[in-house]
Amino acid sequence: MSVRRVYVAGFVLGLTVAAAIWLVTYRVWDVFQYIEYIGGKPHYFHPSEHVRVQPWWGVPAAVAVLFAGTGTSLWLLPGGRGLLRRLTDHFVKVAQRDQNGPAGGVAV
Repeated sequence: MSVRRVYVAGFVLGLTVAAAIWLVTYRVWDVFQYIEYIGGKPHYFHPSEHVRVQPWWGVPAAVAVLFAGTGTSLWLLPGGRGLLRRLTDHFVKVAQRDQNGPAGGVAV
């Protein structure tokens, strides 16, 4: 059962990364038009043109998908600990290691 959970967590993480990459590279059509003014010369009107641009919500959506997918993937791993619990356990280990002194009795 635990091996299956590891595979599912890996699949979810891979799917999350693929979705985030798709969101970052997603493009929509937009009309681009502008008027150029250079020094004292008359205004130069550029014709409107259709261009493909990244939507404003692309990057925030990719970050949200990465956070949600990473949290879900960590939750699926054996042990059932979520992202916050894993982080706090890691920081507790680091703090305890720093309090106990350097390994091997060598001071830096």
